[in-house]
Amino acid sequence: PAGFTLLNQRLGIPEKSIEFQEHNVFPYGFARRFLFADAGLDGDARVFLHISEDAAAAEALVSALLEENRYDYEEVSGDSGVTTLRHRFLKTYFVITRKANFVFGLEQLADREAAAGWLARIRENLSDEED
Repeated sequence: PAGFTLLNQRLGIPEKSIEFQEHNVFPYGFARRFLFADAGLDGDARVFLHISEDAAAAEALVSALLEENRYDYEEVSGDSGVTTLRHRFLKTYFVITRKANFVFGLEQLADREAAAGWLARIRENLSDEED
């Protein structure tokens, strides 16, 4: 699958560090079919990736995730299509963005500055067919 190929072959994440979650992601009933991978950054930080059927569905998913997360997180930045939220109690970050029909970001991140490199790597490794 395209998402696995992106994480494993293009980004070099070992297969054993990638997991697929079919239902109830984050845990929200509307969030389905996400891939997660150890970001290799700190603690429990994970990269996540979802491929929607089209750009409109990806945009709607990002909006729904942000709306639901606002109960536990506060927005600390929303620049250039990237939204960064900080958990009110755990003080970890949730970073989300999208490109075309791809929704991606990081969760449980201790250092929000570390997200920029991962987001850039993912964007750069989306093939022309995926834009």
